[in-house]
Amino acid sequence: MKKILLITILLFILVGCKTKKEDYYNLSFGDNSIVVGYDSVEVLDTIKVNSYTSYLDKKENEIVDYIEVYLRDLDNQNFYIDDYKVTSISQTCNDLGGTLVSSNGNACVLNKLVDYQYDVITLYGDILSEDIDAVDRVEASYK
Repeated sequence: MKKILLITILLFILVGCKTKKEDYYNLSFGDNSIVVGYDSVEVLDTIKVNSYTSYLDKKENEIVDYIEVYLRDLDNQNFYIDDYKVTSISQTCNDLGGTLVSSNGNACVLNKLVDYQYDVITLYGDILSEDIDAVDRVEASYK
């Protein structure tokens, strides 16, 4: 009886611990959003990305694990990380607890551990722009 109860509890824990979409970073560009590491490549039909990579999950679904987006290609749409509106690199880094790198322009690295892998977002400025703190390019990966 104890073995059946123990097995039932272990199965409940394993099934109940499935990673949810809310655990990942959610990137929103205007009305379109993507969750790298969770969403399939079909969501890329609605977002203009410069490049991406993907992998096949256990169910043979093609899941996006890297994207690169230039914000200037998105026609001045608002950009959000989760529900946070990104306005500048340094402010976003400060508010979301990222690591700010200032060398030939600004960059910010945000990361968190999701299901034993890192969900990473890197925000880059344009070093040729007058405002090097403005977000020019976004890279998101799940590795």
